[in-house]
Formats: sequence, C-alpha cells, structure tokens
Amino acid sequence: DDPCRIVTLSKSAQLGGTVLANIFTLGSMILDSGDFLYVHPTEENGSRWSKMKLSPMIRGLAEARRLFPEKSRDGANSVLFKERIDRKGAIQISGANSPASLSQVSMPRQVQDDLAKWEINAAGDPEKQADSRSWGYEFAKIFKISTPLVMPGCRISKSYEAGSQEVPEVPCPHCDAFQ
Repeated sequence: DDPCRIVTLSKSAQLGGTVLANIFTLGSMILDSGDFLYVHPTEENGSRWSKMKLSPMIRGLAEARRLFPEKSRDGANSVLFKERIDRKGAIQISGANSPASLSQVSMPRQVQDDLAKWEINAAGDPEKQADSRSWGYEFAKIFKISTPLVMPGCRISKSYEAGSQEVPEVPCPHCDAFQ
C-alpha cells in the first residue's frame, strides 16, 4: 500500500540484486494474486533467467511449486510465461529488445532487470514502453535494478538520480554507528 511506485537499486555486480528481484516476483505471486512483468535486456536473457533462476526457485518453494506446477506443458507454463494454476495471475517474461513483448499487457507489478543494458528497440525507448504497462494501476510497483554503466546515458543512474537517492545503512557491530 506504500505510495512509492518505483524502487531503483543501483548496485555493484554480483551483489544479489537479482535474488531480491526474484523474491519480489515470487513473493508477490504467492502473497497477492495478479499479473507480473519481468523484463530483461533481451528475450534470450529472459529465457536463460527463467530456466536457471526462476524455475529452480519455484521448485524450491512449496507454495510456489503448488501455484506453478511444472508438469503442465500447455500455454500456461512455458519458458516466457508462467500462469498460476488458479488462473489468478501470471508472470510474463519479456525482452526490452522486443516491442511486441512489451505491448498489449497491463501489469500491476514488474521488474526491470539489467536496466543499464537496455537499448532502443524498433518502437523506441523500451523503459518507457515497460513503465507504461503499469500506468493504469494506482498502487503499481516497479523494481528497477542494474549495475551502472558509463555515463552519460546510463538508465539505472538516471532512475536513481530521479528518485529520493536513499541508501541502506547498517549499524557497526562494534560501535553502533550507522554506515
């Protein structure tokens, strides 16, 4: 219910950002039915993520396994589309390089992964295309995540700078000063 629509995580490589995105994705699907859009730089990246990250996580969580059974080989369970068994929501996996995969859907929640690597596609700016998929929802949530690339023009840096620029702080185990 928080009014924040966009959360941007600009982080170092191999820091666990995609793990957070995976938790947001499956946690959303388990706790609150509805549709979810997960966008990668390319459909090939999306396919690889689905096979190497999403499917093992689904198999490892009993509730996710119940909602997304692998035995189904119909259109409800493909590499780029995972529909809940109760038909109350689905995960659409898309590539920023494919304007078609970013159209004709409305999604209350989404992840934009590796945002700094997204390139203009045949229909224009894929970030604007993806963002527009959630405009119709008052409490939409968009998680933008990436390791920054060289400025100018880095999408994740621009998104971070447009936000509140908050940083996580943790207390020092020795002196309790936040760092």
